[in-house]
Amino acid sequence: MENVQASPRSRLAERSVPNTMLQLQPIQKSFRSVPSRAEYERQWRKTNIERVRENNRKWRNANPERLKEIQRRWREKNRHKILTYQREYNSKNRERRIENGRDANYKRKYRISLKEYEVFLKTQKGRCAICGGLPGKKKLSVDHHHLTGTVRGLLCRSCNLMIGFACDSVDVLAKGIEYLRS
Repeated sequence: MENVQASPRSRLAERSVPNTMLQLQPIQKSFRSVPSRAEYERQWRKTNIERVRENNRKWRNANPERLKEIQRRWREKNRHKILTYQREYNSKNRERRIENGRDANYKRKYRISLKEYEVFLKTQKGRCAICGGLPGKKKLSVDHHHLTGTVRGLLCRSCNLMIGFACDSVDVLAKGIEYLRS
């Protein structure tokens, strides 16, 4: 006679276990009435948002080097995601990006905002302050005193180059006028 091992079910059946115990019951997902620790923490953060923000701010101020390292590793790990997002954003917000770039450029170089540039433009009726001509394809250039940094007005490219090549010297420009009259 061969020695065949019986399956666990058949062994249970031999012991006269009721048939209902042999059938596996599905585990119900809501067997736990208490939320998990992660769920509890999520709920706590939602209800105590100001405390969480304050604690995060304190940690960032106390650990600037560690924060930089964490951010660097995240950027390194998610480089593709960042580039994809930037491409999408840049294509959707082209005009806004250009305007923000111009505003930052004016603030950095001339200490005026884009709104102040537009006030100058409106005051000069959209024309060059020297020759009165309308700008071509490019915007009017901001003319400023190189020593004091004060903005004098908006000029077309030609007039701006003329003043620049004269090194902001009234004498050089006056000699240029005399030369043109002779």
